[in-house]
This record gives sequence, C-alpha cells and structure tokens, in this order.
Amino acid sequence: MAMTDPERIGSGRKLLAEGPAAFVDEHMSAAQPDGKDWLTALEAEDRTRWG
Repeated sequence: MAMTDPERIGSGRKLLAEGPAAFVDEHMSAAQPDGKDWLTALEAEDRTRWG
C-alpha cells in the first residue's frame, strides 16, 4: 500500500530532524577551543546571558 501524505510528511520530518545533527556536532566541535564540549559551553553561555 502506498504511503499517505501525512505519512510522507512525518517521514520527511524525522529525516530532517536526524540529518544535520552529525554535521552540526562536527563543525561546532571543531570551532570550540581546547576540545571542550560545545554544547556544555553553549549552555553555560546561555545561563550567563539569560539567567
């Protein structure tokens, strides 16, 4: 049976959500000095900036 439009959209959204994660992690890790975890640094900066 063929996929319905909502099934296709759901499938595409799942792929889109998973797709860029490795790319973003690779590039953000490379930009972070001293090999620190970029996500931890971002969380710390957000806490400093926004409380």
